[in-house]
Formats: sequence, structure tokens, C-alpha cells
Amino acid sequence: MYPNNWEVVYAADNLKRIHHFSSGPEYAEISGRVTINDLPSELIVRISKYIPDSIISGKDFPRYNSRSLLQLALCSRRFYRLVEPVIYERFHHGAETSTKGFLMFLVRILARPDLGRCVRVFCVDGTKAPGLGIIMEDDHDEMCHIYMEFCHGHYDSDFDVSYFTVEDLKAVRKKIAEASTTTLECYEWAAGVEKGDLNAMIALILTLAPNLQVLDIDTWTRPDSVPPILTRMLAQAGQLQRERQLGQPFALWRLKKVVVRYHHASAMDEIIHHLISLLTIPSVEILSAIHEDAVEDYYCSPETDVNEGDLEAALQGINLGLANMKELSFSFMPMSPNTLFRLWCCYPNLKKFSYRDNLGDD
Repeated sequence: MYPNNWEVVYAADNLKRIHHFSSGPEYAEISGRVTINDLPSELIVRISKYIPDSIISGKDFPRYNSRSLLQLALCSRRFYRLVEPVIYERFHHGAETSTKGFLMFLVRILARPDLGRCVRVFCVDGTKAPGLGIIMEDDHDEMCHIYMEFCHGHYDSDFDVSYFTVEDLKAVRKKIAEASTTTLECYEWAAGVEKGDLNAMIALILTLAPNLQVLDIDTWTRPDSVPPILTRMLAQAGQLQRERQLGQPFALWRLKKVVVRYHHASAMDEIIHHLISLLTIPSVEILSAIHEDAVEDYYCSPETDVNEGDLEAALQGINLGLANMKELSFSFMPMSPNTLFRLWCCYPNLKKFSYRDNLGDD
């Protein structure tokens, strides 16, 4: 995979020069003949962070993944070893990208926890309903576009979990056992990963990326998507931060920005349940929550308004430590002025508060 020699042909004088990468000195010994192996390691890493994507973007091109850097890194073992952490800083899985790439990323950071600690940005966006790890059979009824109990049989995972080896699954179960609070949760979480449930896999990735700074995801709120492990892991992060457990890797202390797009909720109570876990993470500075199906579902106001009592109970207390929130954006449901004002008061340093009911002009 990694050549020891790199041949360069100079057309002007028809000369071929062979640059040796395997045993190059730390610094150049001959003035004017500098290869990448002649540069100090620290400088190489710094330069790698500014390498732009030179590949023409297509439907299958993830905007965050460092494909250009990866291809360049294949020129040298030393260069790859140095920039590998940079390659894993950002991961993006979009609507048109291969699900195999998602599984490869998960398996890799399972096997290499040091690379998991390098992850700063994790994004799963642009998924076209109901493609959040779930696909609908071709002969589905149009009524099943929004998930309902009676059309459960039309859904299946679009992740080819046969990619997981026996050793991969052992590593999955081991990590889940470390993060689970009960035996039942451990079993259901592992079963979710093994059947290709996206929520379960994202929750697993959160346990492997303690230094995550940006979480930008579509999330599946289908009634049978159990356990609600993704919500619990985010709620746990907030609790651990409020308890000041500095050495706890599941606390996600560096998480600054969260964008969540909810799909396929049949009841707005489920959205509120998910939302509360995000509202109480002290480290988060920017939060955006969107219900993608609100326009299609045409909920009426009495059914969609927030239960102010539940929200008040979740947000009450003086020890929430929510002073870091700078931007708060909601776009999915009707909220009364009292509820909006209550939220506003919880964040003393809020600089931007955006709200849209997302139900159209009526």
C-alpha cells in the first residue's frame, strides 16, 4: 500500500529521479532537494491540517472526510503515520455515501481507541426518510412513509452488518458492557448494533469519541427503536458534567455544538423527551433541534404544545450550569410564549434565540 520509492519524471530534461522515503533523514542534507521526509514531524502535521479537498464533489463525496489528505498520505508510511490522527478528526456520513464507510469507521476506532480520541466532528446528515439506518421495501404502502406500528414489516436496515467480523462483534459487546447501566440495556444495545440500528451505532461512537466537539446528526425516533440509548447517553453526558466528573470519558466535556434533526416521531412527547437531554448539557454552546416531519404530519396545536410542567421539572434548579449556551434554535413544534420565556431564562448568556414552528403559514 505504501511505496518506499517515489519516481518523478521531469519532462523538460527527460530525467527520472527516485526519491527514497523509507530511510530519509529527519532534515535535508542537500540544499535544494527537500522531500516530505526531510521535514520535521511537527511541521508535517501542521501542514496537513490545511490541505484542501481537491477532488470534485459528487453525490457520494462526504464534505467533512479528508479524502485528499488520505490519498496523499498513501505516498509514504511515515507521512501516513503522522497524519492519521488528522484524517480521523472529522467524519461525515451523508445520504448518498456508502454505509460500508460508516461501519469501517466504527470498527477502526473500536480497534484503535487513540483514533477515537482524535475525533472532533461527527456528522450524519442528508439522510432521506426513512433512511436512518432503515430502508423501506419497494412495494411499501404510501401510508408507511411516516412510521406506524402496522407497517413495521416494510422496514429493514440498509447497513450490511455482515461486514462485522466475529472479533468486531466481541469488541462491540465489550465496549457496550462498559457503558451500559443494566444487563437488559447492554443486551438491547448490542442487539441494536448487530441489526444495523443507526441510533445504537451513534451511541456506541459517542463512547469512543470522548473529545468530540461537534455532533451533527439525523436521529430516528421510531417507536420500536429500542433502547432509547442515544438519548440516554446524551443525558448521561449532561449529568456527568453537572457532577463535575472530570475524568469520566462519557461526559463529552469538549462538546460545543449539537445539531439534531428528528425523523418519524409519531408523538411530540417523544421529541420533548429527546430534547430535554440536549438542553441540559453544560458544555454545549450552540444547539439546534429540528423536527423534519412536522410539515408532513400536520399536527394541531393542542397535541403538539410542550408540556410545560415536564419541561419546568427538567430545567429547574440552580446547579444546571447552563451559562455556556450562546445560540439556541428550535424548528419543529408550537411552543407557548411562557415556555419560550422559561427556556430563555435558563441561559443567562444566550446571544441568539431562534424559533420556528415549521408547520407552514396556516
